[in-house]
Amino acid sequence: MCAHALAGLRAAGIARRIAVTGRESERVEAAVRAADGECLVVRNPHFREGNLLTLLAALEQTPGGFVVCNVDHLYPRALVRHFIEHSPDEGVLCATDRDRTLGADDMKILLDGGGRVGAISKQLDRWDLGYIGMTRVSERARPAYDAALRRVHVRVGRSANVEAVVGALAEGAVPPAVCDLSGYGWLEIDTPEELAAARAELTRDRAFFARTRRG
Repeated sequence: MCAHALAGLRAAGIARRIAVTGRESERVEAAVRAADGECLVVRNPHFREGNLLTLLAALEQTPGGFVVCNVDHLYPRALVRHFIEHSPDEGVLCATDRDRTLGADDMKILLDGGGRVGAISKQLDRWDLGYIGMTRVSERARPAYDAALRRVHVRVGRSANVEAVVGALAEGAVPPAVCDLSGYGWLEIDTPEELAAARAELTRDRAFFARTRRG
């Protein structure tokens, strides 16, 4: 999964890549270095407390714009490129789709009146889009993102998740934009059952990572 995530970022032209390790960090670091010798690896010793601290560990290593992505998602390369290249002037951009049936554990987005993020949470009782695990922050939007992160850190504490920062930005003057990536298809691996299903899908569709948008 690390190798696939890093390959997707390389294919999209992300020159500087950072992986943050936590549980079994030495094993994960070895896997990352085997997959991408140029990737910077940093450790988050507080990984059990919330993934906001994981993000903070990475942001300490990069002063400008960035893309944050989940390693437990497998994306076709074209999906990642589309997201990275979409509207580069957008301040903060969230990767989304409309073509899934969302369950209780899926992150959901409700749009505001301007088509931007109005709210983001797994607990929303109505929504417009599913969030698919990537957020892009431009260099000019970095100060606003950092300020929102600090607000979340104070308000929620160390257990906050990364998506709470998007929610805090949604409360401000310039809410995050969305990039609808419906039609590509992607895989999420949270459980042994999802791992087995992903292996079956990759065996069935050998061209999964080279897949282009459908429809």
